[in-house]
Formats: sequence, C-alpha cells, structure tokens
Amino acid sequence: MRNLFSSGVSYILTFLFAITLTGFPLNTGSLDDNLPDNRILLPENRRTWQKSSPENRKSHKPLQTHVGPAVYSFDIPDNHLVDFYRKRYSSEEWLNWLDSVFTRAKVYRDHIVSRIEYFNLPPELLFLPVIESAFRVNAISRSGAVGLWQFMENSIEPYNLRINEWLDERKDFWKATDASLQKLKYNFSQLGDWFLALAAYNCGLNKVKSVIEQTGIRNYWVLSERGLLPIETIHYVPKFLAVVEILMYPGRNGISISWEKSIKWKRVELDQAVDLRVLSEESGLPMDILRKGNAELHYGITPPPSSGYMLKIPEQHYEQVLHTLKQKKEKLMRFYIHTIQSGDTFYALAEHYGIPVALIQKYNPRVNPKALRVGMEIVIPAYRQVEPYRREILKKAAFTGTYTVKRGDTLWAIARRFATTPEEIARENGLSVNGIILDGMRLKVPETNALGIEGQLRR
Repeated sequence: MRNLFSSGVSYILTFLFAITLTGFPLNTGSLDDNLPDNRILLPENRRTWQKSSPENRKSHKPLQTHVGPAVYSFDIPDNHLVDFYRKRYSSEEWLNWLDSVFTRAKVYRDHIVSRIEYFNLPPELLFLPVIESAFRVNAISRSGAVGLWQFMENSIEPYNLRINEWLDERKDFWKATDASLQKLKYNFSQLGDWFLALAAYNCGLNKVKSVIEQTGIRNYWVLSERGLLPIETIHYVPKFLAVVEILMYPGRNGISISWEKSIKWKRVELDQAVDLRVLSEESGLPMDILRKGNAELHYGITPPPSSGYMLKIPEQHYEQVLHTLKQKKEKLMRFYIHTIQSGDTFYALAEHYGIPVALIQKYNPRVNPKALRVGMEIVIPAYRQVEPYRREILKKAAFTGTYTVKRGDTLWAIARRFATTPEEIARENGLSVNGIILDGMRLKVPETNALGIEGQLRR
C-alpha cells in the first residue's frame, strides 16, 4: 500500500511540475490518423517507414527498440508525460515554434542525418537539438552548456573539442555532432537501453549508473515514475519523444517541412590564417553562411595554420573557395598574428602597430594583459603596414627618474604610466614582480612622459 501511495504522489507531483514548467494549459485536441501524413522520410534511409499502431506498440515490451519496419526506432509508450508534451507542442503557439526551429535546422540537418547513419544510430536523434538548443549553434544555457548539442566545458575532453583564445569547438556543428553521437552511443553501450542513454545524456552517465546500482532498476519509466531521477531528466525524455512524434508527422499539425535546399558541407584544412570577411568578399560566398558553418571562431578569424583548423564550406561553393584560397593567400588576412615574447606588453604592441590598446583588448577578450604567456598568439588589427614587432628594436628607457608609490598603486599601473613593463620596474628596484609595494615607497622609473603610451597614442 505504501508503494502504491508513493507512486501516486510521485505521479501527481510530476504532472503538476509539468504544468508549472510549461506555463501553458493542456491542449485537449488529438492527432487524427486520417489527416495527411506529410511524413519526414530521412534521406537514404532504407527502412520502410510506417506509423506504429497502438496495438503494435503495446505488443512490444517498454524500452525495446524496433528492429522491423516502423516509423520510430523507439517504442514510445503510453505515458502521461509524453502525452502532456505531445499536447503541449500540438498547440498553435508551440507548433509555430517547432516550425521555426526546424526551419533553422536546415543549415545543419542533412549533415546530422549523414552522421547518424554513419554511427548506425536511431534516426530520431536528429530531433535532439530541438530540445537541447532549438537548433541555435550559439546557444548558451543558464548552466553554461554551449552549442547545438549543449556541451559543458568539463565534459569535452574525451571528444577532442577545443576551447582557447581562438575558438570554442562546442559551437563547431561538425565536431560537436560527432562528439554528441559518440557520447550517446557510448551511453547505450553502457546501459543497453535508449531511454536510459538519453537520460544519461541529460544528467550524466555516472548519475544514471548510480541510481541503477542503488535500486537494481534498469527501466527508465519506472525510475522516472518513482522520482528516482532528477526532475529535469524525468521530463527530458518524454519531451524529446513528443517532439519526435510531431516532427515525424508534421503535416498532421499544419507544419510544412521539406528536405529541399539543405546545405551539404565539406571541409578544407587551411595552410594560412583567414579573415572570414575577406574570404567572403573575395570568393562571393555569403558571410552569413560562412559564420553559420564556422560559428566556433571567436573573431571570425581562423587560428594559425599549425592548429590544423578545418574550414567548413558549402559544397556548391567549395571549388570557388579553394581557388580563392590558392590564388589570394596574401589578401585573405587583415590582422597580424603576434607571438608573445618575454617582456611584451599590450602597450608596447599598440605603440608599434599604431592602434589604441583598447583595440588589441577587443580582439583578444580572453587574453589577460597582466598574464601574457611566452608563445601565446594574439590577434592585432592591421591598420597600417608595419614590420613585425620585435621588442629589441625599441630603445630601452633609462631608469633615471623616481616615483613615490601612492595608495592603490600596482606595479602594473605604474609600468603602464611610464611606458615600461612590471618586470623591468621590479628588476630595477630589486623587487619581485608579484611582491607588495607600500605607500611612500620610492621607485626608480624611466625618465619619460608621465602620460605613458596611452597619452602618446591619443596625441
């Protein structure tokens, strides 16, 4: 009796949470099997697609995947949360949302389908980015997950997704798609069930394994009904399955989805750094498409050639872009790439290249100017033609002046004022660059304009 009561309470609380979560009343309309299907037939899918009848679905055990002809790889059970989200997404407002989301998906859709087929995974996984990111490649969640497939920074290492001053490959639709499908396939290999694999994608494989070990239950729906999974995960799988049912048969709900005009992408490894804006101008490839295909680039500039960066290009523009890359190498970059050397500062670089310090900071937002590392590469806008910066060509100022430390001063601020580096001030005064300086302390400084580089640049 206690178990029945507990199960009933869990059912009611979960259902009430769903209503609170959505903020929308239930749509009591139902799907009419007599309406035109307008089914989505996944390209080159060799299955004979037909909708699984309720009788057919009930004839299989829950969680078992279809191995014969059926529109779904999953047996979607009769479940109150699946039904709730099916009705929710069948409302006019949410159908319009689904329509706009899947229209946005066409940029990446065929590529995702091809990778799903490559990994031999259920075709319904195409629709997972609908609930993950609404097919926005630049999506960032409140918890910090990024991209179409919503990877957290602490989960990318096994999949060789890089995050650095040049790019964030969680936004790379090509690499992130492969990473997510590998992750899902691994989840399935560990759990033996696709609903559990999807749950693990949401809350983590270790979390699902831990719950299974503690309870001995390997059925997602039982774990969900008993409230043994995180509340978000309890809703995650039903939400996904409801989206699958609606988007597999969009015509029933007035959604018009076509497989026409989807972009097919190819990759080319670059042997030079390229400014996407210049490449667009020189090749005729629209900048909007270049950005969508290479959204992982922070500045619209590809990393140095040594990084092995692969530029994504629509197939129809591939030959023209290759020709442009080959014929106009020297014209495809309007930035200098500077490798930090010992003693370099943004202020010395700004003086050499004739630009404000603020511009260097703007194009290198992830670089801390107080913690430049030797060998680090930064972007410098090429506002004028100059020789590469070499610190040794600058005349070293003589430390013949003095400065009295005031409250709030730091070696960095003083160095900035006198157009030198914290390291040089520390060395000339026998200090540690990370040491403490006190009010009233007298320091040797260069005999120079007290305005420093910033003042010189403004003039």
